[in-house]
Amino acid sequence: MAKRLMLGHTLLVASLVAAAEPTSVNALWNDDEGFGIWLYGRPGSCHEFAYAHPPFVVVGNGGKASAFREARLDAAALKVCMRATPPAVAFCTRGHLDVRYDPTNNEYVGSYHLSLSDGSVWSGPFRAQYCKSK
Repeated sequence: MAKRLMLGHTLLVASLVAAAEPTSVNALWNDDEGFGIWLYGRPGSCHEFAYAHPPFVVVGNGGKASAFREARLDAAALKVCMRATPPAVAFCTRGHLDVRYDPTNNEYVGSYHLSLSDGSVWSGPFRAQYCKSK
């Protein structure tokens, strides 16, 4: 029974992630100082975003990317989940991030729905390009 539930959960996450993949890069990821994804919600690249140019939400759980090949991450359980850009910092109060690693392109793809402490909601599909931290 437990194996069937785990298989069902894995298939659900895989189908949600596959259905939500955008065609353009709109996020960055790295695991230089712990695994993290920077969600911009608009098209760009490592060179254009450069971990700057707000607004963006950063989510992370420490560790290395190899620990997060495919998962549903609970926003409230993440070590970092916040919009660290003007007008003020806003922390995630609830939500999730569905991630799947694409080894062919060294990218993470998926979707997110995050409620922030200022009442704003960030949600949508993402395609995160690897970008070494500055």
